[in-house]
Amino acid sequence: MPTCKRTQRRDNRFFEALEAGFGVGESAHRAGYSRRSTYDYRDQDEDFARRWEEAIESHVEALEIEADRRASVGVEEPVFYKGKECGRVRKYSDNLLMFRLKALAPEKYRERRELTGKDGGPIETAVSFTCMVLEAIDGQTRSK
Repeated sequence: MPTCKRTQRRDNRFFEALEAGFGVGESAHRAGYSRRSTYDYRDQDEDFARRWEEAIESHVEALEIEADRRASVGVEEPVFYKGKECGRVRKYSDNLLMFRLKALAPEKYRERRELTGKDGGPIETAVSFTCMVLEAIDGQTRSK
């Protein structure tokens, strides 16, 4: 696609598309820019880069709100019997709930924890300490 002249109106279209969740290529196309030119604008123009980041953050925030809604309020789905809708059931997403909890309180909900000993070294366990003592005793008795 030939690069069109950069204008405020085209910039706005690009950022609106990014905020709506379109990728960079599609957002550039909707604004009349080439994908490459938008990256050039971002690298050369601090205001363009800031607006780009804000558009992405806004879209991520909207996705977070939707994930929270689906996890806590649920989504109504139709129930069918013999090919006809006979009711509705509300389904919740435990997976979304766990993802959000891990994102919002990682220290509490993360899957793994790395434990370290003194000054970031390995943890000394009672077993390894006992082994060290026994090795030291064994070494002393052999030297006698």
